[in-house]
Amino acid sequence: MSFEQITLLDPKMDFIFKKLMENPVLLLDFLKSVLSKTEGEIISAEILNPITKKEFLKDKFSILDVKVKTADGRIINVEIQKKDEKNMSKRTLFHWSKMYGEEIVEGEDYRRLPKTICINILDFNYLETEENFHNIYRLLNTHSKRELKESTIEIHFIELKKYQGDSSKDESDGLKAWVEFLNEPELSFSKRNPTIKTAIETLRHLSCDKETQELYKLRKDALDEGKRQLNSKFSEGVEEGVRLSIKAVLDVFTDEEISERFNCHIESVREIRKGNNN
Repeated sequence: MSFEQITLLDPKMDFIFKKLMENPVLLLDFLKSVLSKTEGEIISAEILNPITKKEFLKDKFSILDVKVKTADGRIINVEIQKKDEKNMSKRTLFHWSKMYGEEIVEGEDYRRLPKTICINILDFNYLETEENFHNIYRLLNTHSKRELKESTIEIHFIELKKYQGDSSKDESDGLKAWVEFLNEPELSFSKRNPTIKTAIETLRHLSCDKETQELYKLRKDALDEGKRQLNSKFSEGVEEGVRLSIKAVLDVFTDEEISERFNCHIESVREIRKGNNN
């Protein structure tokens, strides 16, 4: 199989995305593409939490976000999520507050606190009332719409599934190219961007590397196991909820009526009634 014919690993998998961001050229280009509308020039940036194999094997369930510090001191957290766990707003505010608090110790001058930015890349639709795939949140006066003086908070949501080709004219070609790359690495539009060409080459090398393939599988299995555990807990909760609802109507309906109303086996209803009488 030729280099071009290999099966590429999914760049939306957090492990692979973080490996891509460890390339300083890709990291800087991605940040510039996302922050071009709100931030000044980013000259350089470094990852504060690079992946180490030892730590990864120790905790395959840990969040693989990308924590970055720019040359002028701005702190940026990039997280990519494939599954909607119904908690993104609270989750990102928690991560933002934690990063913000870590930048100062008690007694230090609050003016030293840096601009802190969270970038959330979502492989699902989350902001139901927004049509744009890229939305930015800051602290604003609800009446005047003016930003809070000296505000240091900025939160981005990039919803990959909302991107509709080249239709979002309000975004830079750089960000659109990155979104296309993440959605489908081989799309022709993305390949016109020289940095995305580098991203594709890097992804190909990662996809050929045996150790990366093994770690990718471990990460995928860990995420799948976490999903199964979550679904199991949800099913247990639903089952208990149905059981309590049935108990509440035992004195109102017959076993046959309850079985029909709750779409469950009559034997299960009888078992609940028997247990309720004991």
